[in-house]
Amino acid sequence: MKLKLSPTEDATLEADGSQSIGVWNVSNVSWNATSNVGGEYGENADDGETFIIIDFTLKNTTNETQSYSSMLDQPQIILENGGLIDADTILSIQAGDQLIDGQIAPGLNRTGRYAFRVPSDQSENMQFQIQFTNGQRLVTEFAQ
Repeated sequence: MKLKLSPTEDATLEADGSQSIGVWNVSNVSWNATSNVGGEYGENADDGETFIIIDFTLKNTTNETQSYSSMLDQPQIILENGGLIDADTILSIQAGDQLIDGQIAPGLNRTGRYAFRVPSDQSENMQFQIQFTNGQRLVTEFAQ
């Protein structure tokens, strides 16, 4: 399912539906709720827990190589009560795709997947955000 991009004062909504923020363009943001990642040898959600999987593409819009680190530029889910949930790195790797982390050359993009452990009773009316190290943040709303 797609996420509805809702630009903050830091981001610009582009005609193609993507968002530009600082040196990055963020596009193709989608999400999925599941109780298992990684199949038979993966991990099942605990009782009262849902896994939220978010995919997105990050493009370097500059003429210089840029670095992205999910440890520094944190992808998070904002719960309706205002609580924040950080991406779970191990769960993200089990979700079967690469993380976006690393060097991105000028004009190129990288697509990745991040997984979150969310309380089942709070898995509606959430937002996804990336808090960049330069202080800018991107926020998107979950479209049902």
